[in-house]
Amino acid sequence: MFEELEQEAESKDEPSRVWWQWWAPIAMAVVFVGLPPAVYHLVPGLALLIVMAVLTVAIALVDGATFRASWTIFCVAGLAYFA
Repeated sequence: MFEELEQEAESKDEPSRVWWQWWAPIAMAVVFVGLPPAVYHLVPGLALLIVMAVLTVAIALVDGATFRASWTIFCVAGLAYFA
């Protein structure tokens, strides 16, 4: 009985990212760490926030299509913004 439950639990494990699917977390880090210092003197603050939001949504949608659809990337983006 326990063996069947163990096998069922193993089959429900979420897939891990392959090497090329790590672009989304890396892109999110670039958006929140690299983008603001790079363009803060070129655009107003509100425009920067809008650009960051649009990039976050675009990255999340493509990540959902290539890896899996989840709210994780949005949550990480929100935490990164407030940090």
